[in-house]
Amino acid sequence: MVKALVVRDGHPWSWRSAEFKKGAAPVVTDPRWQTETGNNPFAGPFDQQAHGLWREDSSGTIYNFLPTGEITEHDSKNPTPVGWWWYDFPDDPFEDENHTGKGEVLWTYSGEKQNLRLRTVDTKELEILFLTGKKLLRRLE
Repeated sequence: MVKALVVRDGHPWSWRSAEFKKGAAPVVTDPRWQTETGNNPFAGPFDQQAHGLWREDSSGTIYNFLPTGEITEHDSKNPTPVGWWWYDFPDDPFEDENHTGKGEVLWTYSGEKQNLRLRTVDTKELEILFLTGKKLLRRLE
């Protein structure tokens, strides 16, 4: 309910009231609009420069960045899902030869989201940037 009182020369002059109801949000029905990404909270892109197996320098943990955007931790035979990722590598590396793109990681165990970036354009080192530092991953050949 919305009420309004208009005052003229210090005295009530007009009084209005009305009831407003919020309308429903418009529904997007265009089939080109991606509405379902499975369990992945990121819609992409999942550029191939970040796909593959990566070993963390400090702990030796091996992570697999899958093309679907899932991250699994490899413990011998049983890969364990540990998070989600996206990465956008520049479409034109000649525009800026030192620009390696950017991305994010979302860890399922903590719900924390960190920035992700390739250290160099040769895509052999990947950094996960925390508030307190960074974690370096090296590509496994």
